[in-house]
Amino acid sequence: MNKRCFEALAMAGAFDSFEGTHRAQYFYKESEDDSPFMEKIIKYAANYQSKLNSTQQSLFGEISVNQETEIHLPVCEPWSKLKQLKLEKEVTGFYMSGHPLDSYRTEMESFCNAKLGDLKGDLRQLMNHNLIFCRHRKFRFT
Repeated sequence: MNKRCFEALAMAGAFDSFEGTHRAQYFYKESEDDSPFMEKIIKYAANYQSKLNSTQQSLFGEISVNQETEIHLPVCEPWSKLKQLKLEKEVTGFYMSGHPLDSYRTEMESFCNAKLGDLKGDLRQLMNHNLIFCRHRKFRFT
């Protein structure tokens, strides 16, 4: 797998099940000149694997890999739900962890008295009624 595959997986939420992590950490840069954390992970894994492949077994059959400093997850703010959903949609083509209108569910249930699907049925039932659709606009159906 290459870097783009890992980035797409992270944007889509494939690593959300790892405890104590969130998506923004994988793309976090400590400074403008620094590389994103995802690149650091990939380099670290490649170095580890190459050292593992090049080491020789010890006298007792153990494999010794001298690992240099470990990398740690950066501390940063998580992405907003809207940014997370936007990137999911960009990568997968649909929303996976929610919908952008989920935060407006209470308002839609409280203020709307009609759905657009109601217009498919018998329109005579709606005569002389004030209809409020989810865009908070009133329509008088006559």
